[in-house]
Amino acid sequence: MAKTMALERVKPIFIRPPRPIIVRRASRVIKKVKHHARRAKDFISSHEIKTALGGAALGFIHKQFPNLPAIPLLGKNGTVALLAYLGRRRVPLANDVLIAALVVSGYELASENKISGPDENGWNAGV
Repeated sequence: MAKTMALERVKPIFIRPPRPIIVRRASRVIKKVKHHARRAKDFISSHEIKTALGGAALGFIHKQFPNLPAIPLLGKNGTVALLAYLGRRRVPLANDVLIAALVVSGYELASENKISGPDENGWNAGV
């Protein structure tokens, strides 16, 4: 018997035409306008409340420590302000006490031409 060759099946090749090029542009998106709610102005802001609490704390310090030593050029309020400046990282109210002490010492310097505290060695701002 003679061997017959098996014929391979031929697959047709289809050549497709190229797809048409479609240029798409992004549609323009309309941005939404944000309407910020208007807040009513507070009668007293939180900064003013903190400053008032600092002033109250300054008065409390003067009341509790009447014999607080004063640095000659700074006076009592300047000494309290210096201590508040050094402790403002650890004590939350210290920055407000610092502001209040500086305001009071500036007021005393402007109105009385001197810094409160013992007048040692003739150090006086108004002389």
